[in-house]
Amino acid sequence: MSTRIPFTITPAELVQRQGWRLTRQQPRSWICLRRCPFCDGGRHGDEGTFIIHRTDGNYSCSRATCGKRGTFWGLLLHCELDPRDFIDRTQAAPQERRSGRPYGRQQRQSAYVYR
Repeated sequence: MSTRIPFTITPAELVQRQGWRLTRQQPRSWICLRRCPFCDGGRHGDEGTFIIHRTDGNYSCSRATCGKRGTFWGLLLHCELDPRDFIDRTQAAPQERRSGRPYGRQQRQSAYVYR
């Protein structure tokens, strides 16, 4: 199970900051870039193959020779930005998941007595 990291920058703000051009039609939950920032559309200059999810920042290039996909953290790294600079530290840290038995370290006592 992964923990959602609260960032102070949104995927739309990153697109604007990097100066990436968008396609004309934009689906509701995705940001479609004109060219992939990884492969730049390849040899043929394919357009509209790179998408970024508006809320969580996951991205994907649909070109077969590129096929890059990943998380918002990885996209920030590709842009040569340190993702740690954009973590919202004002929110409470997520609780660590307790490992082990549901009853803690104690063993459950048997109701039966052996003689």
